[in-house]
Amino acid sequence: MSKEQEFNEEYEEEIVGEYEEDGVVSQIKKYGTILVVGLVAIVIGLYSYNYLNEQSEKENAEATKHLVRITPLLSQGEYERALNGDPNIIIDNEKLLGFKDIASKYSGTDAGNVAAFYAGKALIMMGNFSEAKNYFSTAMSNGANEIKLGAMNGMAACLEQEENYAEASKNHESAAGMVEQIEMKSKFLYFAGLTAEKANDKDRAKTFYDKVVMMNAENAYSEFAGMSNSGLNRIGTKID
Repeated sequence: MSKEQEFNEEYEEEIVGEYEEDGVVSQIKKYGTILVVGLVAIVIGLYSYNYLNEQSEKENAEATKHLVRITPLLSQGEYERALNGDPNIIIDNEKLLGFKDIASKYSGTDAGNVAAFYAGKALIMMGNFSEAKNYFSTAMSNGANEIKLGAMNGMAACLEQEENYAEASKNHESAAGMVEQIEMKSKFLYFAGLTAEKANDKDRAKTFYDKVVMMNAENAYSEFAGMSNSGLNRIGTKID
């Protein structure tokens, strides 16, 4: 199975709508926080906070609406249309927007970051790894944790295609730091080790392979512990 297929299967689940509220307040606080120097300033500050909060929620809802419309095309493998939309399809007097337009028009909203992630995913499936990196970078910088995790995995896939294994290893390591579930953490750590090995950094590879094996010391059936042991054999080292 290719890296692109693994990526597609891993993130096939729909995530639209899960991020409508997370992060909204944190984005608004920097605009709504003011130095209070009098009653007038307080009133103005509260008005600004409420107005911007309402605007952010409205834009996020609009972006989510467009995401719901276009996401089925990604699942159906129509990557070009999913990316760019289809001006011939009109829904409620609106043209069908693609992930690129949604990510651009609603940049900074949670749903806009979801669109950036999906744009990167579609571009990977089309083999356009260079452009995909730009969208994954956006999702990694601004998205909710679930989106960041997917974007890190997507970025790593792009870096591997470019044979930039050292940076790919760093992305896998960062992804591992975001999860607690042992099997998922083991997977990311294993790939951090594998890409480090491909970068000819045996010490770094050993560090991650060792971690995976030790984390699964009581799980004889761990797929990634077995593969990590194989990795240790390849680079000619043993667990400390």
